[in-house]
Amino acid sequence: MDHSVQIPVVSLKTVAIILMISGFTKAEIDFTTGSPTDSTAADIGTTVVATQIPTRSTTSDVGTTAISTVQGPSSSVATKTGITAALTTANPGYDPCSNYTVLDQPWRATNESWYYVCDQYVEWSGWYRLLYHGMNIRMPEVCSGGCSTNIALWLNGSHPQIQDGIVTRQICGNAGGSCCYSYYSTTSIRVKACPGNFSVYEFIGVPYWWCSAYCADITTLTPSNFSTTGANPETNITTDSSFDPCYNYTALDNYWRDIHTYYRGHDDTRVEWKGWYRLYLQGKSAQMSEWCASYMTCGGVTPLLLRGSHPQIGDGIVTRDVIGSRDLTCSYYKSNPVQVKACPGNYYVYKLVKPDVSIPLPSYCAVSFSNSSVDPCYSYTALNDAWRSTDSTTTSQCDMYVNWVGWYRLFYQGQSTKMPETCVSPYRCGTDISLWLNGSHPRVEDGVVVRQICGSFMSDCCFYKFFPIQVKACPGNYYVYEFVKQNFCNAAYCSVPYRLFPILPGTIQQAVTVDGGSTLIQLDYPFFYFGKPHSQLYLSMNGFLSFEPLYPVGYDPSLNKDIIAPLWTKIHIYTRGNISYSQATSGPLVKLAANEISQVLPGYYISVSWVFISTWEKVEFEPDVGEVTFQLLLISDSKNRSYVVMNYASIPISPQAWMAGYKTENNTHNFTIEAPSTSSLFSTTNVGTPGHWAFRVDGAVSAPSTFFFPMLPGAIQHAVTSDGDSRLIQLDYPFVYFGKSHSQIYLSMDGFLAFEPLYPDGYNPTLNKDIIAPLWTDIDSYNRGNISYQQATNGSLIELATSEMNSMFSGLNFSASWVFVGTWEKMEFEPDTGEVTFQVVLVSDSKNRSYVLMNYGSIPPDPLPWMAGYKTVNNTYSFSIQAPSTSSLSATTNVGKPGRWAFQVDSAVSVAPPPALFYPFGSGVGDTLNPRSDDGSSPAINLQSPFTFFRRTYTKLYVNNNGHLTFDQPWDSYTPTQFNAYSGRDVIAPFWTDIDNRGAGTISYNQYSNGSVLSQATRDINQYFPQFIFTASWVFVATWDKVAYYSYSGTETSFQVVLISGVGFSFVLINYGDIAPTNYRVEAGYDTNFTDFSVFLWTNDKSTIPNLKYLSNVNVPGRWAFVLNQPSNTNDGVLAARLKVLTGSNLTDTNNQKIFLQQLQDELRRRGVSSTIKVKRVQKKSP
Repeated sequence: MDHSVQIPVVSLKTVAIILMISGFTKAEIDFTTGSPTDSTAADIGTTVVATQIPTRSTTSDVGTTAISTVQGPSSSVATKTGITAALTTANPGYDPCSNYTVLDQPWRATNESWYYVCDQYVEWSGWYRLLYHGMNIRMPEVCSGGCSTNIALWLNGSHPQIQDGIVTRQICGNAGGSCCYSYYSTTSIRVKACPGNFSVYEFIGVPYWWCSAYCADITTLTPSNFSTTGANPETNITTDSSFDPCYNYTALDNYWRDIHTYYRGHDDTRVEWKGWYRLYLQGKSAQMSEWCASYMTCGGVTPLLLRGSHPQIGDGIVTRDVIGSRDLTCSYYKSNPVQVKACPGNYYVYKLVKPDVSIPLPSYCAVSFSNSSVDPCYSYTALNDAWRSTDSTTTSQCDMYVNWVGWYRLFYQGQSTKMPETCVSPYRCGTDISLWLNGSHPRVEDGVVVRQICGSFMSDCCFYKFFPIQVKACPGNYYVYEFVKQNFCNAAYCSVPYRLFPILPGTIQQAVTVDGGSTLIQLDYPFFYFGKPHSQLYLSMNGFLSFEPLYPVGYDPSLNKDIIAPLWTKIHIYTRGNISYSQATSGPLVKLAANEISQVLPGYYISVSWVFISTWEKVEFEPDVGEVTFQLLLISDSKNRSYVVMNYASIPISPQAWMAGYKTENNTHNFTIEAPSTSSLFSTTNVGTPGHWAFRVDGAVSAPSTFFFPMLPGAIQHAVTSDGDSRLIQLDYPFVYFGKSHSQIYLSMDGFLAFEPLYPDGYNPTLNKDIIAPLWTDIDSYNRGNISYQQATNGSLIELATSEMNSMFSGLNFSASWVFVGTWEKMEFEPDTGEVTFQVVLVSDSKNRSYVLMNYGSIPPDPLPWMAGYKTVNNTYSFSIQAPSTSSLSATTNVGKPGRWAFQVDSAVSVAPPPALFYPFGSGVGDTLNPRSDDGSSPAINLQSPFTFFRRTYTKLYVNNNGHLTFDQPWDSYTPTQFNAYSGRDVIAPFWTDIDNRGAGTISYNQYSNGSVLSQATRDINQYFPQFIFTASWVFVATWDKVAYYSYSGTETSFQVVLISGVGFSFVLINYGDIAPTNYRVEAGYDTNFTDFSVFLWTNDKSTIPNLKYLSNVNVPGRWAFVLNQPSNTNDGVLAARLKVLTGSNLTDTNNQKIFLQQLQDELRRRGVSSTIKVKRVQKKSP
């Protein structure tokens, strides 16, 4: 076997002695690099490296190789302490009780949950003693679970006594519905009892079927006289001011520490850490990762990351926390802190310590970045993929398959662009997981910086945390990125679309050329601006339009005039730039304007009569800091409705004061775009497309895209002024709230509506009343603020309510009859932490359908308890918006518009009796409700009893709103893929399609381990499968009751899935009630990660779907039943396969046959088939 050692390049004179060791005992290994008192190699591995350096320590591979670093009399040693005992030999005097490796790994205990630890990757050698935080612990002797693995390995037989000597015991694995699954029943290990009340085990590799690990029985803890060694992390602090670790370190070059490298079985708790270390990756200088890494990377199961940024050189030695990620949580574990120092030469050194032993296989992560002498601003690859735009909705692209090399610059339709810095919804940018930059772009003077890459899922904008990339700002106002291969599909880097309206022939060029000047323009069509018609306007060099001549020097906030300001600041065209305008009443610009309004303001159906476009192209700020490009559109229709659209291209940071938005005289109507700097305008939006803002400004309604309903003349101002008080309001139209009709409401200072007088002091969760709470907490108006309300049965508010309802719930065909608007504007929490603005809107129609909208503006964190949502008496119906703090409410939504939530609240759901074949469900039996969210899912549901699904045993599952159950993670997929999908996912799909429960219907679940439900399940299974003698011990029921298809179609569909298990058996029942027709694709059945699957419905034919309530495979209309797992008493012998092979190779050639059969065997093993499988050719046919 070829062995090699890679030593990083350092500016030191080194002498490396490499010994290839194969089959030597410890006594046979000797070193001649120093005297017996010098450093020795204590690790028995495949390669031993001893490096002697006159002045300072050097390099090693900690964890796979033994290291001896000699520095004269006092040497620095880093060894793999987990392999310290001698090799087992045939020596009659050999006693494993005094020659063993200590495994103090508490995560092996039976009280730990299921996880991904796989002992198959460990190179077992010799005997091992188990400890639990220094206490004796033994392997379990009974069927066990947990142990941080999929399949818990236990000892099938009692432990020996001391007098028994070394005995052999069978190893069993709890899998496949069997406590001693056949894959593991042929494995045995040797065990010995030792003086001191502990045992040692000769662990060996086990067959690979799925992740398995040797377990430790938490009930067998006994005191130990074992003394752990190594520095105490709490006291391992460098205090000698004369010692400089920048020149006294051990270099670590372990390729597997790379955040891109998947599990290799390493464990940094088994390394004897001493002194300071510098990280390398294959000879390149590296650093600890500050950015989230996926579990099972960096060589172990738990990647260890630096919490916080690295220090600067002037900071000296600092201490940083170390965290470990699990699944998608970056800081799931907290390990022991380390010291860090920044060194001249742009590298870091670390005083690494033994990680917390309770963390499963932790490993310090490293990341390296290129440090080319070539400036990437002038050496990049242009990336001009239109599908990367955030407004692209195709989903077939995956950047994992791109061979990324070097630096890239993004373009959109030939125009330079950049990555978005804010959350991008899933299924954008030509892919499923849209990748955005988590952090602002750098400035030119910042040089190369590192940024985390995020991908959103459901309401979590950074649910997926991808590998970081390097970014650089370049002269000329553009950016370059060092893109890297990400770790799974479908995911792709996003770009912000450059979508300025074109400058067509006939456009007036150089319209303004005088510093601070403006140009009078006669309009071809009247433009209404908040009730005033205008036939002319003034186009200013300084980035605004007005309706009279104004000449401010830059932005002047005191100017009390009607102004529309896409970017009002001090602008010049001294050295470059052009300010142009055009207007049209027909032709391509009018068509473009109509299309723009339909996209940015859905629900506004207008026929454009006139459009005005002004563009500030590549102008400059004063002083000049780069090219500035933005655009303003004015649009009118035949009904004198007026709109303003502001489009932003790439803009540098303005050194002067600035404002973007609009205002009127006396600030009767105004809006300011809130952005940290002008460079952020390119990434901000109120219409879902970064760089675009849109407003309606004719006076009928204000800024619908801010989501707030306007307070028109006649609104009641300062409706509530006393602390904790409320105001009685008589309604102009009855409002139905979950079956009860109301003619009056109480508007409370503390952020809620009630139907009777209530005076809680802030949020009171024990208050058992009907309450609508946009933000229920302790709110005051001591220093500022206004609570206002109004209601209407006709006019612009009714038009707006109708438009908003139909835009959120397409297919609803809603026509508002009455609307009530209550606004808490610039209020204050108690204690005061900043301005608080939110709104509640009640809407009813002639069919007594009732809706509640909740709109959130700028809100600081609330220091007191709070609640947002609604509730009824006895909590029969309730919903709470889940947000980490009140400051996050403006970023949350259930209708695709951040800052808005909408609910139907007119009648009780599930008022009709459930179908007779349905298992019990609903609030009456204690069901838990799924959130009302399009494409949402339940949280992880911990199962009261493990459930085995075709040889895989699960302890949790997810109920996904789109009609399926998954076991590995929540899944928002709404487009079925015909089974067998080979998706690598186990899924049970009673009715997989695009379901929307935001408006009506419930999705709920429950589980049972005793009672009548188990009796019902036992009867059903024995009826449908008489060949079995079965008793149910656990049942899980998930019910979709009267849910609608997307986007709230008004239809009602009911179905249910029931999981049943007991004594090694697993079953599923699927029950159907009324199923509404749909044109969506639907699939029903199940699919596994192997080859087991079943499909009993796959159709696009809407006429077939309602028949599900009449069809069955067990002669019970509307019910389907399947066996998912059963005990097996036979060993797997022959796996027969009949394959049709498409290949360019000649399979009549013997060598090609061998190659193909080996590839087939590898593929079967990859899919989980036993590693002992033998594949041979039975028959061959020529093409």
